[in-house]
Parts: sequence; C-alpha cells; structure tokens
Amino acid sequence: MKKHPRESPSVTSAQHDFQDLPGLVDDEGISYPQWAGSEEEYKIMKQEKKSRPAHPKSSGSTVAAKPKGKRKEAPPLHYSSRGSKRAALEVAADDMLMTTAIGTYVDEWRSAGDTSDAYWSTWCQLHRAHWDGLRRPAHPPVPLIPLFIHVVGALLKVGGYRSTKNYMSAAKEQHIDAGGEWPASLQLAANRFHHSTLRGIGPPRQSQPLNFSLLLLLSFGWLPIVPGGPCNTIAIVVLFTMFLLREIEGALAERGHVVLDHDQATVTWSLPASKTDPQARGCTRTWGCTCITPSSPAQECPYHTMATHISWMEGHFSTQALDPGFPLFPDEQGGFVTADAMVSLVDELAIRTNEPLEDKHGQRRFGKHTFRSMGAVFLSALGIELLKIQMLARWSSHIITHYTRLAPLKSITNDFKRAVLTAEAKLKTQGGGKDKHKQRPAKPKSITGTDKQKIVDSLKKDLRKATEEFQELRAMIDRVARECRPRRFVQNRKSLITHRVAIGFEEAGLQARTICGWRYAKADAIMLADPPSVRKQTCDTCLAALRATLK
Repeated sequence: MKKHPRESPSVTSAQHDFQDLPGLVDDEGISYPQWAGSEEEYKIMKQEKKSRPAHPKSSGSTVAAKPKGKRKEAPPLHYSSRGSKRAALEVAADDMLMTTAIGTYVDEWRSAGDTSDAYWSTWCQLHRAHWDGLRRPAHPPVPLIPLFIHVVGALLKVGGYRSTKNYMSAAKEQHIDAGGEWPASLQLAANRFHHSTLRGIGPPRQSQPLNFSLLLLLSFGWLPIVPGGPCNTIAIVVLFTMFLLREIEGALAERGHVVLDHDQATVTWSLPASKTDPQARGCTRTWGCTCITPSSPAQECPYHTMATHISWMEGHFSTQALDPGFPLFPDEQGGFVTADAMVSLVDELAIRTNEPLEDKHGQRRFGKHTFRSMGAVFLSALGIELLKIQMLARWSSHIITHYTRLAPLKSITNDFKRAVLTAEAKLKTQGGGKDKHKQRPAKPKSITGTDKQKIVDSLKKDLRKATEEFQELRAMIDRVARECRPRRFVQNRKSLITHRVAIGFEEAGLQARTICGWRYAKADAIMLADPPSVRKQTCDTCLAALRATLK
C-alpha cells in the first residue's frame, strides 16, 4: 500500500513531480515540504508566503484577493481576461513562487465554505468511540473496511443524522488520499450505508416565510436590532425579499455590486457567487420603481429602498461607503455580517411578528433561506407567474412549488371583493342616467338576477383560474415524484420483454438479476419506473398476475 507523504520525509529530486497531488498537504492542511530542499527552507518559504505575491503581474491575468473582514465563506475571485504563458513560465522557474502557486492550487480544491473536515472529524470520533482499545482493539479509521463503514453508519442512524452521504464522501476521500483502493466490497458497503441511513428519514426542513406585509408596518431604525447584525433592518427585509436572496448572498454583497439608474428609476444588482456558481460568473437582476405614485414612495419599492439605504450608508460611514468593496449591508463597525448574526436577525423578526420559532416537532421554522421563501410567497400571492419568480430567484429546481403551493388561493377573497365592488360600480353608473330631472325618494337598490349572474360568472372565472394554477402546481409535484421514485422494472431492448427487479445493481453490482433469474447488468437493457401495459411484452414469471390482466 502506498504510504502517505508524511510517512516519507526524505524525498529525492526524482519525486518532485505532480504524480500524487493529494500528497501535497497533510491532514492539518499544511503543505508538505517536498517542494523545498529541507525542513528549514520550507519554514522560510511559509514565512515569506504572506509577503510575496502568488503570481507576477501581467497584462493577461490578475488575481483579486478577499477584502479584509470578509467572511470565510466568501469565494475567492480570480479575474482573468486571457492566459499568460510568460507568467506561468516565470512561476515554473522560481521555486518560491512555485511553492506558493501549489499552495493556492491545493487550497482551492475545495470551496471556501467546505465542511468535509468537520464530517471526517465526526466520523473519526464515532469510530474511536466504538474501537476504543478497551472493549475491542483500537483500529485506525483508515484504511476503511466494510465493518468500519457499517459501525459508523449504525451510529449516525441512531443519532438521527440526515446528510449521511457527506460523511461517507469525506471518509472515502480520506481513504483514497491515504493510498487505499476502492474495490467492489467497499462500494457495496457504501451503498448499504446510504440505503439504511436514509430510509424513512422523512422530508428535510425548509425555511418558512415570515409575514412580509406585517414587517413593512414595523419601525426598526438604522442601528442593528441584534448584536453584530446589519444596519437598516427594513432595507434587509425589503431587498432580500424582493430579490429572493439567500443569507450568504446578501451578507457578502458589496457596494460595487449595485448600480442605481436614477433616470430610469431602476436598481441592478450583480449577485455574488452562489453554491451553483463555482466559477463566480454571477448574474444580474433588475427591479424598477414599483410605487403607484412615485412622489410618495412605497415601503416595498426596491429602487427607493436601495437609494435610501445607500444615502444613509454614506451619511454614517462617509467616504468608506464609496469603496466598491465596502459591505452593502454592514454591521455597526462597517464590517461584513456573520451567518449567526443574520440568523439571529431572522429570529428577532419572527419574535416581533409573534411567530413561534419552532414547530410542534421541535424543529426550527426559520433559517438562512427565510427571505428567499418569503419573496416567493409574496410575489406569487400577487399573481406573478411562477416562471418569472423562478428566474428572479435563480432556481434550477422545482423547490418553488413547495414555497408557493398555497399562494394562488390566498387571493380568492380579494378577487371576490373586487368582483362585488365592480358590480356595484356598474349598477351606480347604469342608474345615474335615468330620470335626471325628477327627484324621487331614494330606495334601497337590490341586485337583479342578471347582475347576480355576472357576479357568479366572474367568481367562477376567478375560481377556475385558481383551480388551474393549483392543478399545474400539483402536476409539477407529481412529475417530480415520478422522476424520483425507484425504477424496479427492466426491459430487454432486444426482445422488449419487461421483467421485475429482484436484486438491484446498487445492491449486487454485476450480479443484479430479476425474479425470473435473468442477470441484466451486462445485457442490453433499460430501467423503467412503470410496469408494462402490453401482454406480449410482460414476463410470465416476474409479472404473472399483471400479465393475466392484460390483453
């Protein structure tokens, strides 16, 4: 078995290559000194790393570091217009620069907010709690064997862990980095690990929305309402909701990301890199003035809220707020707001609107995506098309159907009142032209049969529209359910005979077979989720009862 680089401190010059990049860092994240001639030289390189640039300046490529004070989750941005061969060759010819370049390259194997180390730490704690050296031998966590995987899987399952696949991925990475192989036996153990730990776990917790309309009526002021929280809470509520932002997207936003066009009364926001944007390309979203009467700005108008917020920010932080790298939503000291402070802000808003923080099962109701879900519910309740909301929120999944599943029906009461008022207005208009010159005693007006029918028709039309939207949402949910359900039927593409799976590929690998004994893993077959509907294409052994009912 290949040894970890930490176990081989003496390295010859012939080994100075790129054949084993996982060996460039040890378990603590410290670059291995094989790029230096000795331990002393390596320590000198580490001291000089902070004072020397990672790359020489060139016209083709520039590197932007994280602004001071930015949260550790902020992704590094490397702006590059075109590649520079000269810069790459200069680094290759300088061992100091090469060491720094390798360090940067290795550091960015993972994202800034990667939590693999925490998963692996928990895995090791559970492993050592069982293999404690007292009741049984103290085996090291790696190399993995199926028994080690099943022991930790049992402990994760009894502990109620949900993201067990992340723990398995971290353990697999550590196993391979240590020089271990990943044979079929370990893959089978990993599959069984996933099946057991995820079975019956139930749906995940989704951040619930707050009452946006009620929050607009509250007064917050400029100062933070929670320790370490952002200034100007009402701007947070309005802008995070209208732009459907995740907590980290708004907290990491900078002054230079926003452009105000006062002539067109629009605000354009270049949103920061998200979890689905690893290359930091980003995208822009624009809101115009939503005020009915611009002379008296509405509280929920994104344009006026952003303009007022920036004006207040410049008044409190003077010239610092003009820096493009200055936080768009700073704390009281002008720094970036932490994730814990943002969550505390959401909890405080829930308390001020008399919302319970936990549900009947003891789970938190609100979290980092509360503003995002609040925007989806608010906009859909106004009648905004779901596709537009999905594009505004940059959602690539159907999670929007979870947040907006009841919103279309919330407006049915307002639709009814609007129809009644419209009918009454028509009655007054029609009655105003009769007997203009005769003064008659006012009599209470009653709605005629024709007018009642118009109101009923209007209500039926609105109800039919709401029903269609509800059916559309249900169809989307059903489609997702069909796509995600297990495929337990397999069809022979040559004979077109459909069989029922007895042991799946994820359980037995190449030994997977159907009830009739056909081993389909190496055959020309296709997996299906639905049973066959044609008698001739139905296996008489696997699906005898179904075949008897078909014609």
